[in-house]
Amino acid sequence: MLKNLTIKNFRQFEEVTLQKLARINLIAGRNNVGKSSLLEAIELYAAAGSPYIAAQLLDKHEERTLFNGEENQLPLQYLFHQRHINKSILYIGDQEEKNYLTYTHHQFIEQDINIDNLPKGIEQENHPLTRLGIARIKKIHKIEQNEVTHENKLNGVDISFQYNSLSEVKNRPFLYESNYDEKKERLRYHDLADELGLPATRSVPTGLCKTEELARMWDDIVFTSKEQQVIQALQFIEPKLIDITFIRNKMIVVKLADRHEPIPLKSLGEGVSRLFQLFLYMVNAQKGVLLIDEFENGLHYRIQPKIWAYIFQLAVDLDIIIFATTHSFDCIRSFSTAWEKFPELGSYHRLSHSKVNHKLLAVMYDQPSLLDAIKYEAEVR
Repeated sequence: MLKNLTIKNFRQFEEVTLQKLARINLIAGRNNVGKSSLLEAIELYAAAGSPYIAAQLLDKHEERTLFNGEENQLPLQYLFHQRHINKSILYIGDQEEKNYLTYTHHQFIEQDINIDNLPKGIEQENHPLTRLGIARIKKIHKIEQNEVTHENKLNGVDISFQYNSLSEVKNRPFLYESNYDEKKERLRYHDLADELGLPATRSVPTGLCKTEELARMWDDIVFTSKEQQVIQALQFIEPKLIDITFIRNKMIVVKLADRHEPIPLKSLGEGVSRLFQLFLYMVNAQKGVLLIDEFENGLHYRIQPKIWAYIFQLAVDLDIIIFATTHSFDCIRSFSTAWEKFPELGSYHRLSHSKVNHKLLAVMYDQPSLLDAIKYEAEVR
């Protein structure tokens, strides 16, 4: 578990550090301050910089669709601060640089040569340009190439990928919409995760995801104690709910104690659907990382203290690290109430811009300070 997190040159972050992270971390801040970007940075870090996860993050913002593979650009530029890919190194990791992820941009010139004019003694198949697949072109011309080198050090294991902007010299997928093989990269990511023991990472979307995706996750927990853990969470809103099932992976239906026939989950309201999705993601993140963007979405403030208390309990039982974001005072107050019962498990951080130089800061509150701020209605969002 990271004790601190430093992010440099990633999306909105020129440089920011969060100190004294805990098992359950709530991050607050105004709109467009970088809360969602913080979760994306953690997701990319936890995945050891996998191209598959990088592509998913870009797709969320439609940032790969602008590139067709013909222009000398990289979709990965959108991950860099202010989209300046050649500014400096993108860094996500701890302050001590023991566990980290970096992306570094290089720009250089490759020049094709005529095979017939190669110096004697140089084997064609061993020549660098031959291995790249471009030395057999007779016409002499120059190619300007962008490249992003990715390095990762996690638990003492070094990993590296390379993303190139020109198909003639690519040795890893460079994430253009037309050339990217999602299935192949997903398999590579899962192979890498198994090899390195990467944590299971689940990112709860702000809205409701497709029923088919929920059905796949439900299949992974059916007839286990996790199934009952999800049902118990839903009982905070609907105490009579006793069972859940899927119909052909297209509809979620529930059984209520006082009704003979099942009813659609969605007929119970958005709050129940949101709660089902949240805790289904959570129990599938055992021994891993759970990311929750805009925690309060669809949840009435009166039930949030119970939900937070249950999250604190399950996070310990399932060994999950949680990062959640909010801009709701009610959510912060509910979190604080649960944190008071589990003082060693939580941390709270507020992202805001300095009034002096407008740099982004992460202000940490300990549990007593947050309680006092809430008591006196100080601005903590």
